[in-house]
Amino acid sequence: MFKKLRNRFLFLNLVIITVMMLVAFAAIYTITYQNVRRDIDMDLGRVADAYQKPDGSRGNPHPGGGRMPDGFAGKPIPPAERSVSFSLRTDEQWNVTETDSRFDMDEDFYAQAVRKASSRGPGKGQFDLDGTRWAYEAQKQADGYSIVFLDVTAQQKILTNLIYPFL
Repeated sequence: MFKKLRNRFLFLNLVIITVMMLVAFAAIYTITYQNVRRDIDMDLGRVADAYQKPDGSRGNPHPGGGRMPDGFAGKPIPPAERSVSFSLRTDEQWNVTETDSRFDMDEDFYAQAVRKASSRGPGKGQFDLDGTRWAYEAQKQADGYSIVFLDVTAQQKILTNLIYPFL
């Protein structure tokens, strides 16, 4: 009888410890996920501001992007140095009319990126293209759309690597 009671007690302890570990892991993952999403949104906003001017044209922050920091005096805010980002302008039918990028990418790449972003319409989103995870922000303009893309592969890898020890 004591052996049966002892086994039940050990099993109950095992279940309780397992549940507590699962809850702790879920909490850590959720907090990390929220922090990564917030960082992506902040980076995307910063990069979008770098590609926009107050009147909606290219260069300085766009309306609603907040007041420019003191000391810039109307000068454009450069995109984040460590970010891989680019900006595209399209017409009403989502055809690329203008590109702004520090990197040489072919027109087909830009067309595929616009196609993926246009499938969800204006707003924010993410997609995979050529093995890279991209976040984008598409804004409706008077003559079409302005879309800013940011490589978020590293941030996504953080979340993926956090899952591996659990599996």
